[in-house]
Amino acid sequence: MNSFILNLENLWQDSVAIMLRWFIETYDAEYWIPVLINVYNSIFERILLFTGIFTVWTVYFFIIRKNSRRIKNIIVLYIIFLFLSGGIIYFSDIKYFVEIFLFNAVFYIFLSFPIKKTSFLLNTLRIIFIFFLSGLIAFSAYPLPPKAVPEINYKANVRKIADGDFSKIEPDWAKKRLFISGFEQPTLLEYNPKQQSLDKIPALKTGYAQYHKINQKKREIYLYNKEIKKLVVFDLDTFSLKRMSSPIPMAVGDNFIEYDNKNELIFIESEMNKKGGYKFAALNMSSLEVEKRFDINGYLLMNPEKDKLYAYSYFWLKNPCFYLLDTDKLEIVKRKKITMPILEYVVSNKYKKIYCSSPFARKIIILDIVSLNRIGVIKIPFGMRILTIDKKRNLLFVGGFLDGKVHMIDIKTKKTLKRYNVGFWLRDFCLDSKKRILYVVGKYGLYQINY
Repeated sequence: MNSFILNLENLWQDSVAIMLRWFIETYDAEYWIPVLINVYNSIFERILLFTGIFTVWTVYFFIIRKNSRRIKNIIVLYIIFLFLSGGIIYFSDIKYFVEIFLFNAVFYIFLSFPIKKTSFLLNTLRIIFIFFLSGLIAFSAYPLPPKAVPEINYKANVRKIADGDFSKIEPDWAKKRLFISGFEQPTLLEYNPKQQSLDKIPALKTGYAQYHKINQKKREIYLYNKEIKKLVVFDLDTFSLKRMSSPIPMAVGDNFIEYDNKNELIFIESEMNKKGGYKFAALNMSSLEVEKRFDINGYLLMNPEKDKLYAYSYFWLKNPCFYLLDTDKLEIVKRKKITMPILEYVVSNKYKKIYCSSPFARKIIILDIVSLNRIGVIKIPFGMRILTIDKKRNLLFVGGFLDGKVHMIDIKTKKTLKRYNVGFWLRDFCLDSKKRILYVVGKYGLYQINY
């Protein structure tokens, strides 16, 4: 039964993801997506509930009542009603299930009175009641926000630094600056917080790479230039080209990069599994020659304290799994199938846990850092994706890639302490815990949160 419920839940979430992708590409996502997501977070279950009520009433009156006894009607209709209103899909959430059950019970009593063909007035009143109540909840529980440009903030401690379509932000703490890459950026950009200046670095050509990685110890910048299909290494201080690999035909999609200084390795992975390209490769840090390839796609994250590399195959691929790689041996030492769709994750050695965002399931999945077993969840709104941790203050930050909000969560209590309205389609965090500043990049710009 649990397996059936999980499969049903995954099917539902994948359907939502496909519809969202289509909507984003077709319509004015800048305004309507935040509206729809806010409605989804507030009253989505209620909409399902009232849709179920109307469906049950229609089925009861026009189909089942003609040939069945009343008690059989009630049982059959209630099962259909429960399914349509989301009860089975979210059966694992007991509190939600009880809530749905009580709502169903109250309204079903009202709807299950004997219906006579001549009672036209009663039937009309029921229809009016159902649509009035559902409309009242839909449009008063969460009013539509005014149409506004993304940079409008509603809190004084959130500031938009610059406009732009940005994907990745990496710090150089030694010189107190940040480096940013993005979809529409042919070069890396340097942000100086003291001077509050954002400048393009002509020497650091990216080929419109969406991802780059800074090695603080080696004073190097790594990026995969898609135009020439090569891994390029720049000097972090002089911005000069240090070395370049031979062509590496990575598969289509974003390319994630991590490194291991101990074993002198650079890892590069593609999020997609298109045929004809490398999915995941380990390169020698000096020669940039490929030492080993793995049949894994998804998202990479290095745990420098444990010499372990984590990789996750995204849920839209055939076999979504979480992997643990031993970088000393260049071997996969742990593989765990993940039934809940996750996008990104962050490792906490302090708590020996991995926090994984599951935007469509509206949860942060907590895994054990060694066994990769699921040991807990934190409930979040729909569409929350990017993560980072303030180790000193035990705070977990999670950002929305659809509604543009950043939530500050207490790791111990799992409670949301604050919410920040930042900007739509957030993609990456950079945390300065000493100054209590969280830098955020997204589709519409670079932001700063003083928390």
